Amino acid sequence: MVEFALALPLVALLILGVLEFGRAFQTKIVLTNAAREGTHYFIYDNEDSKNGFVNTRAAVEVEAFNSGVTFDDPANDIDIFCFEDSHDTGVLGEIDNATDDNLDGFLDTGGEIVAVSSTVKCPSGSTIVIYVEKKFELAVIGSFVDPLPIHSDARMLVP
Repeated sequence: MVEFALALPLVALLILGVLEFGRAFQTKIVLTNAAREGTHYFIYDNEDSKNGFVNTRAAVEVEAFNSGVTFDDPANDIDIFCFEDSHDTGVLGEIDNATDDNLDGFLDTGGEIVAVSSTVKCPSGSTIVIYVEKKFELAVIGSFVDPLPIHSDARMLVP
């Protein structure tokens, strides 16, 4: 009986850890699918860059919501930009650095964001990039630990 009392907390902790990992992994999959859905939507409505990617962002939100994930602040949690490789390097660079401040717009290879305007759209041959981030609250020890950031991105060539 003493062995059971010693082993029970360890087994319970192991089971709860597996459940938390499963929830986090499911959130990662939902974010990836939502970002992919956003890029897919944008390919069919690439004029959306003229109005600040509003409809593309809504498509990402709806896809995540339909799978059970909501964003606290969609304007900051979903970053959308076009990448045009003007220097022919083929390198996008570090997305995290480019999107820290909700930098929606157009990114050149130097990492400089050019704001979206009503007359500019993503040019053919550029890459649409959607970066999504969610603060994941741990259910069991969430009150003791800060939320964990889970992020994903999707990229697609604009025809």
